[in-house]
Amino acid sequence: WNDDARLDLLVGRNNDTLLAFRNEADQEATSMMVNLRGSRKNPHAIGAKVTAVMSDQSSCMRECYAGNSYLSQSSPGIHFSIPNGKNLKEIRVQWPDATQSKHPFKNMGQHMVRLSKPGIR
Repeated sequence: WNDDARLDLLVGRNNDTLLAFRNEADQEATSMMVNLRGSRKNPHAIGAKVTAVMSDQSSCMRECYAGNSYLSQSSPGIHFSIPNGKNLKEIRVQWPDATQSKHPFKNMGQHMVRLSKPGIR
């Protein structure tokens, strides 16, 4: 919502105003948002699986999906929380067509990452 990579919440209510909640909590983890660029027919790479691999080889996987409930829409960005004391080593993507790519990660101060499917400019 405000591009700080922390999850915020926007709530629509029937016949009423929207409610917006901005996440301003003290961080016990580093927030990171991964945005994917897929093919022309699937520009947000819906169906891709993204895995964040830490330096201690622990990992967390998320899937890019289009919606998750009645009359709702999800952000195409994929959110990860990196626990304090851990460093992100690599981002792995299994694209919707089952091709895979690995993206080394070195800048823990970076909160937004854009990754393109190999062969896509």
